[in-house]
Amino acid sequence: MTVVPEVGSLKLEEIGPAFENHPNFPERINTEFVEVVDATHLKMRVWERGSGETWACGTGTCATVAALTELGLCPAGEDVHVALRGGELIIRVLPGRKLLMTGAAVTVYEGELQKYQFEMKPLRPRSGASNYPPSVAGATSPSGRRESVLAGEPKRGTTKAREQR
Repeated sequence: MTVVPEVGSLKLEEIGPAFENHPNFPERINTEFVEVVDATHLKMRVWERGSGETWACGTGTCATVAALTELGLCPAGEDVHVALRGGELIIRVLPGRKLLMTGAAVTVYEGELQKYQFEMKPLRPRSGASNYPPSVAGATSPSGRRESVLAGEPKRGTTKAREQR
């Protein structure tokens, strides 16, 4: 997290990659650039490794408010409003350093995956975990059929995954 005087004028396309690829971070890094408007209002932009600027980042927003609370710039126990390009998130630091995040959940993109566009490896139950529930992953094929892959074996009484081939 980097505190800046004004996030709107940042040339994030230029400075974001410098943070992401800095030698101190061999695995690369996400960076939150935050303007403290007042103790309960922040403006923030996020540079996400491998993606560039992202319009919202809940974990980064929570981490930013937690850090600013530890530094004494934001109050614990009060709502902190964070304006991001994708909308506002409200973060509250609760007792025990727990965080509560509220905000809208909206669809920003819809698309279709082509069948077998990616490799799926089945998950296996942990040894000795006989009641481990199956995991199901699925996608819609170009023809509109639902393709499901069952990971592990279904236990008795559970809904079995559909496999339409």
